[in-house]
Amino acid sequence: MGLVLNGWVPFPLADRRVILADRNVVNAITRSQAARSRQEDRWVDSIPKGTEVSPLLHVLEGSKTQQQSFDQVLGELEQAILQLAHARPDLRVTPMTSAHISGLMGLWQDLREAYPRNLPFLREVWFRLSQPMNHRQRLDAENFVLDAASRAGISRSSLVVVAALSCIHSNSQTTNIENRIRRPGWAVLKPRRSFLERYAYNALMDIFHLEILLRAAAMLGEGEAVLYTCDVGLAAFWAALAPSAPRSLNDRELVAQSNDLSALYPALSGREIDGLIARLGCKA
Repeated sequence: MGLVLNGWVPFPLADRRVILADRNVVNAITRSQAARSRQEDRWVDSIPKGTEVSPLLHVLEGSKTQQQSFDQVLGELEQAILQLAHARPDLRVTPMTSAHISGLMGLWQDLREAYPRNLPFLREVWFRLSQPMNHRQRLDAENFVLDAASRAGISRSSLVVVAALSCIHSNSQTTNIENRIRRPGWAVLKPRRSFLERYAYNALMDIFHLEILLRAAAMLGEGEAVLYTCDVGLAAFWAALAPSAPRSLNDRELVAQSNDLSALYPALSGREIDGLIARLGCKA
């Protein structure tokens, strides 16, 4: 599906100036036509000819579920460009000019700086988020998450904290596909009883992908970029967040600009959501 501002659209309708393709999508495009038929990836053939595809998300995530050196990122980039050009020569892969490489390095540096703060935060709250909670336990867990964010030195209104709070303020404890919509924070973080860094890495990369989409929207304008993903959980969280076109990349403004947070915090009333936004340091 294609993630755009205010929600998502099916792949055939996700026609935008630039496609930001995550790792699963790039892998689907580069599989042989016979393999795509067997694995129900034929939707990639519906991508219009001449569409610009950026493997940016694919290369930043890497293939080893751990942080990469910039040389490793460049190696992933070279391989992805060759694979995409071979699989779909009718698509236009984003050219890697010196300006693009500089921008890629900037994003890589942002990721390297954020990861050491976000990882301890998730490690601390991981088990707590995986547990069922009653009303009182949710309030205690909310304070625990906000305190953990302060200890980790990350903004209370950053997307990873918002996702953690969404895990808490859900009113469904089942885990089937339908309830990913009712539990959007859980759907993107996927907390478990046991913590493994690779689980946290995958969750943080998904959230970083959304941040890059927001940057693209701020730079290119609304309707110009789309994030292609096969991850239902990521789409559920994005749709629940439903941000409007960002005026800037400030965390607090992003939360305040979201259209309706009731899907993000389904266990809270409108007044309770306003109170939570205020506690995040935002105006409701």
